[in-house]
Amino acid sequence: MAIILPNKTYAAWLAMITGSFGLHRFYLGLPYGWLYPFPLLVSFPFLLGNSAWLTHPALLAPACVVLLCQLETLRIALTPDEKWVARFLPHERSANSPTPTMRTGWGAIWAAIIALMLGAGLLMALLAIHIQRWVMGTVN
Repeated sequence: MAIILPNKTYAAWLAMITGSFGLHRFYLGLPYGWLYPFPLLVSFPFLLGNSAWLTHPALLAPACVVLLCQLETLRIALTPDEKWVARFLPHERSANSPTPTMRTGWGAIWAAIIALMLGAGLLMALLAIHIQRWVMGTVN
């Protein structure tokens, strides 16, 4: 049986694309990956029947999960190689060579850049929507 060694670039892209389902946590062997889909499943019925789903408060829970996944993408992609090897690949370090044998390429950097853009855009959209709801609620 082959053991799958976690690749930092693959983990970063997995966190950015399928992070709201917790797949990156299963890939890395981290706990609580099963909690990520719950806000999506709980808020989906509320959003499905609502014509103004974009301004519905139930959108906040899945949006927070997506924001958390973008932050985890940044954390994964920008982790130094030494810390990555020490945490996820401890058998790669030998007594003669304490430096890691892996080097992260541009794939993880591009994942971090795109995650930062998506997360900032989502955060600005959420702030605009909820500030508008608050202002419209105080005006009426």
